[in-house]
Amino acid sequence: MIFLLDLILVLNLFLAFKYFKSLVAPAVLMGFGMLIAALISTLHYETWEMSNFSPLSVLILGGCPFLFTIFCIIFSRFCTTYRFTKRLVFDLETIDWYALKIFYLCSIFVFVFHVMYIYLMMKNYFHIDNFSELLMARRADYNSDETLFELPFISKQFSFIFNILTIISIWLFFLIKFYIPNYKKITKKIQYYIIVLTILRVTEGLFTGAKGNVLPVFFYFFFFYILFYYSSIGMFETSTSLKKVIFLGLFFGALFFSSFNMIIGRNINNYNNSFELISEYCGAEIKNFDIYLDRNFKSTNGFGAHTFAGIYRWLHPDATYQMYRFESVNGYSLGNVYTQFGNIHVDFGSIGSFVMVLFMALVITFIYNRALILINNPVAINVWVIIYCWIMYQIFFCFFAGQFTSQLFGPGGIKYGIGALIFLFFFKKIMICNQRKLV
Repeated sequence: MIFLLDLILVLNLFLAFKYFKSLVAPAVLMGFGMLIAALISTLHYETWEMSNFSPLSVLILGGCPFLFTIFCIIFSRFCTTYRFTKRLVFDLETIDWYALKIFYLCSIFVFVFHVMYIYLMMKNYFHIDNFSELLMARRADYNSDETLFELPFISKQFSFIFNILTIISIWLFFLIKFYIPNYKKITKKIQYYIIVLTILRVTEGLFTGAKGNVLPVFFYFFFFYILFYYSSIGMFETSTSLKKVIFLGLFFGALFFSSFNMIIGRNINNYNNSFELISEYCGAEIKNFDIYLDRNFKSTNGFGAHTFAGIYRWLHPDATYQMYRFESVNGYSLGNVYTQFGNIHVDFGSIGSFVMVLFMALVITFIYNRALILINNPVAINVWVIIYCWIMYQIFFCFFAGQFTSQLFGPGGIKYGIGALIFLFFFKKIMICNQRKLV
């Protein structure tokens, strides 16, 4: 049955890319992630006992992504807002480069202190001087049943602002790269400042003890690079050079995955090789979903508690989730996540899963098509661009866990929407001069 799942997901990805032609379309992101996870689980056919894979697992894990693609295609026909035009020429005097330079210098100064403050707090709390051991202690605390180390409220808000600024800054970085080449020395300096700011953001993410706070930054770069690339050539086309960039990125991402885990304090001594470690993160969730169906688990939590965990945890901060137990097979650790569809299925069942997929496709297609305004006018960043850039990481990682629905349809999504609106308003005030509008 696992081979049937592979076939369905191959056909799904082919359909998604054939229609959308965009590497950052929701259906393509979800389809690609699910296919990779399914193929890796197939490579463990004997060790993970994939011969016992159930037909219902194939129906849910293959049918939900396929329906998601179909629904995205249908909804995209009603809310398309972009059209390719000839290469735009900007009035560069509209942008106040000097004000941006001052803004980024001040931002770097503030966030250096922010990162140092977090580091010193962790160092004083855990009483560890070694950087790697400090991250290991932070990770152990983060993964414990009761996290003891807590950042102050104001520090958490700085982190939130920091992430929005990172998204906007990466947009500005590629705006300069694609549309303002060799304009002034000051634009090069601003690009350097953005790189420094991004490094600070990654460093801050390491201090949280979770890769989920570091990896999104690389997706931000991927999103804006791809979108600006499409805009600059005037079509959705994946050229040979772009394919090389993508495959090199995937290769080095897999190659340095184990090293990355060592940096954040993940113990890799329990794994025979790097592929075994990668498999737990990308593939084991497919088997976990099948195990979950086999043990016929019934949730005792409230309505949508796993699917909309962000809201549920906000309303019930002391709630526990019995579903998230660590699974294993033949001595191989499989982790404790069950894909996005595991969360949906435990809340709504098989039929309800298909209904939820329709809802997900409707919402994300609306956001994605509003974000594609950057194709018409790459300078016209808006709140939809920021929200989609923030959530696309979770769309790709639907093969891993249920953070897509948990974050987007929860307090985090509302907070990001409001925060992005406010931050964009002030950023444009700083960026624009001569009383001209940056729409």
